[in-house]
Amino acid sequence: MYNIPLIVARITSVVNREIQASGFILWIQLRAMI
Repeated sequence: MYNIPLIVARITSVVNREIQASGFILWIQLRAMI
């Protein structure tokens, strides 16, 4: 049996990091268009 809370926390942190990275890239693209 795995440590479920640890796995969930790890997945959540990775997903949050990807969302922040994609949001940052979108922001740069918007700034470049203006």
